[in-house]
Amino acid sequence: MAQLSRLADLKYGGTKIGSITSLSFSIDGNVIETNNFDTGAFTEAILGRRTVTISVSGQIDRTNAVQNLLRGDYLNGAKSKASDFSAFVISGDGKTFTGAGIPTSYSEDRADDGDGLTTYSCEIRISGAWTET
Repeated sequence: MAQLSRLADLKYGGTKIGSITSLSFSIDGNVIETNNFDTGAFTEAILGRRTVTISVSGQIDRTNAVQNLLRGDYLNGAKSKASDFSAFVISGDGKTFTGAGIPTSYSEDRADDGDGLTTYSCEIRISGAWTET
């Protein structure tokens, strides 16, 4: 998992999501085992398809239009494929990563510590290519 610096941000629908406290992404590869007459009793590993997952969490700001859009789009039962959602863009650290994706989980938590702070966390799975520029 690549934990990004504090300078990184996540955009949804072209607009930065505010009040982020943690942002990371991971790329996991599907390993395919194979063998042939030349490998004998040993298998060879081939890297197959990859899965990219973005993890984001932050403080909820009910006045933040992009947070509200992301939450609303996730809860909208009519949206089910990546093309139904806006593009996700991570930028910072001198790099930009872009991809279409679907939120796969969303949760909110209100701490009972007296400050009334409510936080959210969201997982986004990229569908198709995850491009780096």
